[in-house]
Amino acid sequence: MKIPVPVFLALCLWAGPANRCPAASPGDEIFREAEEAYLEGDFKLGGQKLEDLIASHPGDFDLAARALHRMCLSDYADLVSRDWPSGGFPRGLFKVSGRDHSRMWESLSGFLEEAFLEYGRHAREGGVYPFPPPRALESLWRKRADYPLTPLKEVSTSAADRILALRRSGYLENDSSAVVDASILLYFIRRNQKRYEEASSLVDGLVEAKNGGVDWLLARAKFHAEISSNRAEPLLRSLFAKLDKPRVDKAATRAS
Repeated sequence: MKIPVPVFLALCLWAGPANRCPAASPGDEIFREAEEAYLEGDFKLGGQKLEDLIASHPGDFDLAARALHRMCLSDYADLVSRDWPSGGFPRGLFKVSGRDHSRMWESLSGFLEEAFLEYGRHAREGGVYPFPPPRALESLWRKRADYPLTPLKEVSTSAADRILALRRSGYLENDSSAVVDASILLYFIRRNQKRYEEASSLVDGLVEAKNGGVDWLLARAKFHAEISSNRAEPLLRSLFAKLDKPRVDKAATRAS
């Protein structure tokens, strides 16, 4: 059973007598059973094991954030797995990650960021992607019209919502990887639902988290242009002004 956001925050904030001088948060090995369940394709069991860990460690914000980050990334992995059932995902990703759980999660984070920026390690020279694009990206882009994909409305947003609740409560930084990944996943879902105001707010948060990096500014301007927002023109003007500055890095060159 997923814990509602208000109950989740109450559990995190509660500290009984045993927690007045809390011990150090457990290491990542505590997540191993849940991670093994995910690798077997049992996303429900993996999520339940992480929920149980959160409930059994009240007041441990660090553990809660790490568990929720894994749950959020597993929601994305579950989407890819359902979209491409013959692809062996995420076990295939685990293998190419050197059978290292941490590297597998980092790879999933990398796919989310690449999907948002529409630029990254899977792009060919000049930033052009092959068609069809890599499956993990296509699950979010949905540029193909010849293959039935899982409706994005079926993707759980519980973990992502709870991560952002921790950020609003001051327990996670805006630029933490958990907040960035949760924001990107929610952005694609809200955009698909045409909930553009919410999507826009998420994009603004991402730009702030990334200190106004050119890649992120470009992604925001493209989003507003694609939805015909009245913010598109001023955002593009601001971006071009930034590109005209003497100091030009690789990202600025690519954006231009």
